[in-house]
Amino acid sequence: DEAVNALAQRPRQVVRADDSIGRYSGGKVGVVLSNCSEIDFEFAARRFLGVARDSVIETSKGPVWASLSIGGIVLPRHAGDAHTAMARAEEALSTAKRQLTDGFVLYRPSPELASLRSLNARCGAEILSSLREDRLTLAYQPIVDARTGGVVMNEALLRLITPEGHAVEASHLISIAEKLGLVRLVDRTVLGLAVAELQRNPAARISLNISGVTATDPRWSGLLTDMLRDSRDVAGRLTVEITETAALNDLEHVTSLIAELRELGCRIGIDDF
Repeated sequence: DEAVNALAQRPRQVVRADDSIGRYSGGKVGVVLSNCSEIDFEFAARRFLGVARDSVIETSKGPVWASLSIGGIVLPRHAGDAHTAMARAEEALSTAKRQLTDGFVLYRPSPELASLRSLNARCGAEILSSLREDRLTLAYQPIVDARTGGVVMNEALLRLITPEGHAVEASHLISIAEKLGLVRLVDRTVLGLAVAELQRNPAARISLNISGVTATDPRWSGLLTDMLRDSRDVAGRLTVEITETAALNDLEHVTSLIAELRELGCRIGIDDF
C-alpha cells in the first residue's frame, strides 16, 4: 500500500491544471486528460512512465522499485458512455500488462476482441444462470493405485446440466469464469457439492481442484475453510488440489491455506500445469 500510494502521487507532478487524477482501485490510478489527441496521449504516457521510473520508492519495509503499465482510450471516438470507456481502458491496460516491460497501450477497435467479448458475455451469462438454477453438478473419475489396481479416491469433475437435461463437460467455463471474476462462486458450489456427496456416502473419498484465483484470495479461501470447518467429519476424506503456478504466485498465503486445510484434516495435492 505504501508503494502504491507513493507511486500514485508521481503522475500528479506532470498532469496539467485541467486534467483529473485519482486512485481508481487497488493498484490502479485513473487519469482524465482534457483535449488529448492520440499523439498527445503518447507524450503524456511517456511522462507518466518517466516519473514512475525516476527513483526507488522508500517504504517502512525498505526501498521498492515499481513499474507502471498504462492503458488508455480516446473519447468520445471509441466510447459513448463512462461504463464502456472504463471497460475498454481496462482492456488496453490488460494488453499493456502482458508486455515484457512496463509501457502503454491505446485502445483500438478489433473485430477479434469484439468476438471474444461476445463469447465471454455469453459464457458469463451461462455461468450465472447455471449457478442460479443449480445446474452445476459433479462427475467422478476413479484414481487407481498402480500397484494394487484398487480405487484410492475419485476426482470430482465439473459438469453443466443443459436446459434440456444433458450433462456436458464444463471445464471450458473455468478460464472464462476466472477472467470474469466468477470462479470463486463456481469453486464454492463445487466444494458444496463434494461435501454433500461425502456426507451422503461415508465410504467416498474425493479429490477436487481449486482455482488458482481462489487459492490466492484470502477472502474466498477463508469461505472454503469455514465450510470445511463446519464439516470436519468429511474433511479427512477430501483432497484439495492446488496448481503449482498458483502456489508460486503467492507462496506465503497458499502455505498458510495448506496448513489450515491440513489442520482441518484434508489432504493436499499439488498439480503441475
